[in-house]
Amino acid sequence: MTVVDFNKDGILDIATANYAGNSISVLLGNSAGTFQTQKLFSTGSGSLPYSVYSGDFNGDKNQDIIVPDSGTNKITIFRGNGHGNFRSQKTYSTGDGSNPVDITAVDLNNDNRLDFASANYGTNTVSVFLNTCN
Repeated sequence: MTVVDFNKDGILDIATANYAGNSISVLLGNSAGTFQTQKLFSTGSGSLPYSVYSGDFNGDKNQDIIVPDSGTNKITIFRGNGHGNFRSQKTYSTGDGSNPVDITAVDLNNDNRLDFASANYGTNTVSVFLNTCN
């Protein structure tokens, strides 16, 4: 789960992974501490998303969501539009049988861009991706 302001209204929102549903949910916050009805975004058939992390991965000042898809051995980035919706997806392979289950993001090479790394259950490895902002 990640908690961040996806729609820039000053109120925290929530995103979660739906493992069995092959999707992620985004719940936009209301000022009273409640949330709007969830918005579902598909991660693809058999993807089995395991967790989520948020950050601005393409430098547009909007929060994006990054998801390790353990069933398809990929990392998917959902690009936020700043209004609580997510447009194009970008995927990265973590390798056959890797089964990525956790993800984190930090600027690993001091270029002011969020890089990301996944923990891979199937191969007991870590995959590191240096961000090129595309």
